[in-house]
Amino acid sequence: MKTLSLGPFLCIYSDACAIIVIILFFKPNLITMVGSSFKCGQPNCLFPVDEGMQCDECKKWYHKMCTRLSPAAYKRCSKPNSHWLCMFCCTNKTTLIQEAMSLLALACKKKDSGCANNASTDSEDCVSVVSAVTKRAEQPTLINDEVKLPLQPTRSKSPHGIDMSNHVSLVEIEDPDKTVTVPNSPNAAVLNDQKWTAVKRKRKGKKANDKAHLVDKPLRNSQSESLNALSHSDRTADHHPSATERNLISSNIIVSKLPESNDPDPKVRHTHDLERLGEYIRSILPDNTKGVQVKKLVRIGKRADDSVLPRPCRLLKVILGSEKQRNLLLSNARSHDNSDIRMRPDVSLEDRIKRKTALAELETRRQNGEENLRLVGFRIVRSWKRMLPRPVWIGRSP
Repeated sequence: MKTLSLGPFLCIYSDACAIIVIILFFKPNLITMVGSSFKCGQPNCLFPVDEGMQCDECKKWYHKMCTRLSPAAYKRCSKPNSHWLCMFCCTNKTTLIQEAMSLLALACKKKDSGCANNASTDSEDCVSVVSAVTKRAEQPTLINDEVKLPLQPTRSKSPHGIDMSNHVSLVEIEDPDKTVTVPNSPNAAVLNDQKWTAVKRKRKGKKANDKAHLVDKPLRNSQSESLNALSHSDRTADHHPSATERNLISSNIIVSKLPESNDPDPKVRHTHDLERLGEYIRSILPDNTKGVQVKKLVRIGKRADDSVLPRPCRLLKVILGSEKQRNLLLSNARSHDNSDIRMRPDVSLEDRIKRKTALAELETRRQNGEENLRLVGFRIVRSWKRMLPRPVWIGRSP
């Protein structure tokens, strides 16, 4: 809802459905409250009008809700000495704006001649722009049983730097060379030959900070090139929660059932573990391999007390030089089952939890009497024995 007033002479309202022109000249016979019942001018309304408002053009009565006015506009138009047009009488917006401009010019002429009063009827500042409907509801209008679409004037592209918002005032001029002054509105749009042109008034003391919106083009291009250089697999791995942990443990192995020294000195136990591990690695490496690099080895878990016999053998975590060396040891350890020592790759915390749960379930099922169960990955599968230990040859009868 927009309100524009010019002293005590003219007040023009505009909303999404109608334009209300309130002429504050004295009209003693205009009354907006009725005592008898009338048929509502809205086609979809079936209720009689006991109290409402009458259009000054078509002389039809409307309910308060059927006028589609805001409460403030309805209260203003309900006062005596006011002029109101319904939505069906306001279809031709161009003609209505021209009539409003003529009234505005007459009011301005009287004001310049000294006939205007300084007091405003709605306590608003006096402006010299007629506010027109800019956002009318996009729906057809029924007039005399005929459907008419709302007018849609063509709009030209606004020049660079002009802010065309919902609060831009609209002015229609007949002479293209005529200068339009908008003292109280920073933005305005002028209708020239059925095309809207934006006009913006500069404010003193304010400058646009263009440097705040500048972006370093070389920096932006370098960032885009770096993003394009990343492959799809690398970006997917970066977003995975355990991707970093898996990269760190890619060269680690876990050795189980490797005998541990009972010496209380940690250095002696560390030397003992390194010697026993070296003996086992030499036994499984092929002859054409020079060897592997061991960066670090650590016993996992807390060491048991000396009173505990037999002492449990803790797991040994070994950090090798590369993932290739780890794969070499794992592939050769599977082919040498003569020793009780076992090797397996190090896994992340999430996989360790899955493995621990699977081991607990495997132990429970074995206690319940199930046989031929084994752990494959994190699943428990059943292994079946062959009915025949070796192939049997059956020849033709002589």
